[in-house]
Amino acid sequence: MAARRGGRPVTSGRVSRKFVRRGFKLGAVIGAVFFLAQVFLRKQAPKPEDNATRTPVQPKLQNATPEAAPDAVPAGDDLGGADAPWLDPLADGSCPVTHPVKAKLSSKIFHVPGGLAYDRTTPDRCYRDAATAEADGFRAAKR
Repeated sequence: MAARRGGRPVTSGRVSRKFVRRGFKLGAVIGAVFFLAQVFLRKQAPKPEDNATRTPVQPKLQNATPEAAPDAVPAGDDLGGADAPWLDPLADGSCPVTHPVKAKLSSKIFHVPGGLAYDRTTPDRCYRDAATAEADGFRAAKR
């Protein structure tokens, strides 16, 4: 007859399986709690409220020669007038009347007048029309 401990016979197979099952259950519960703590207690990075903290992105010139300075304008290109394919936004964050299409460099999306997010979009570039923005590598907003 097997030795008794606490009024029960000691059977190593059944007892060890019971502790293994309890260990797996406890491990699963601890893992789930840890995962939920990571998901719900993670702190989000603060988003800048205004464009004052955003660093400006320097546009790449396609026709620039390698020995030219990065901010130099190649000869023969007039990038400041109404004939330019894109312009920088005005000081108040709006686009000039001649270039109404708003484009964001970070997402490569452009917004046309009358679109859902057109009024709340702060542009990085202003284009003459949608075709010019698409030719420069942007895609239209879905809404």
